[in-house]
Amino acid sequence: MTTSELIKQLSISLNISQKDAKQLVFQELNILNDILGQDNQVIIKGFGSFGLRKSRKSSTPGNVFFRPSKNLKSFIKNWRPE
Repeated sequence: MTTSELIKQLSISLNISQKDAKQLVFQELNILNDILGQDNQVIIKGFGSFGLRKSRKSSTPGNVFFRPSKNLKSFIKNWRPE
């Protein structure tokens, strides 16, 4: 799914304009970036958590990690393409 497709789907689901949906998506992403930039973890219940893993070398930037929730792991394990 592309960003444009996400925005379109969100606008349909929430019955809002695509302009408002785009603003919502980018506000959310900016907030997540700000939180991660403050070296905090982002936890979305039922989906997973994001955080920064520091590099052992001080000159190398850290990496973003994603740890899926038990619910998401279960969904993926049981998912079968149609």
